[in-house]
Amino acid sequence: MFGVVACSSPTSSKPQKVTLTTPPSSTTVASVAPVVTHTPVPVNVPTKYFPPGTFPAAVDQFTSDWYSKHLVVMNEPSLWASAVRGETVWRFVYLRTWGKPIAIRVTSDGKLFATRLSGSGGYDPGKIDTHRERTLAKSDVARIETALTAASFDTTDTEGPLGQDGAQWVIERAHAGNYRLVERWSPDYTKKDPAFVAACDVFIDLAGRDLL
Repeated sequence: MFGVVACSSPTSSKPQKVTLTTPPSSTTVASVAPVVTHTPVPVNVPTKYFPPGTFPAAVDQFTSDWYSKHLVVMNEPSLWASAVRGETVWRFVYLRTWGKPIAIRVTSDGKLFATRLSGSGGYDPGKIDTHRERTLAKSDVARIETALTAASFDTTDTEGPLGQDGAQWVIERAHAGNYRLVERWSPDYTKKDPAFVAACDVFIDLAGRDLL
């Protein structure tokens, strides 16, 4: 839904006068009408990170609060809000119980933003430890799309089996007005969601593996 905002018009209701200089024998006066533009502005854009019901009911608030507190410290935007605005954005969030939290975000025009915190993914976020930005080639952005397709991102279960200490691997996507999140606990290349791990690895490769 969009609202319409009209720009303010000149304070005088009379047309502005502009004098055009011609040869001394004559002077012409032209009137210039004020220009009013209309800019669509999105309304009802969410400020929270996750739509209600993103996570199982039993842990929905807990998980939302847990992930959100790290994203807030990272100064990361809401991809739910990005979806409402019609943007295409992907983000990989890596929360290790005892390791430094990491988020890697990529926009459809190839902007990459990677942030690592000083705290622990399972406890206190700490503060920003490392932040880097770079511009990707179109082929790099295509790698993300290809990897998510290979991982059946649009149809796979949004979550897998849960565990205790380990790491939460999370991929979010805003696209065509829709928001989707898929998460896995400590997946690996052997038996537990190898295609999902491969998709996450694309983000890490693009951001730099020294971020880990």
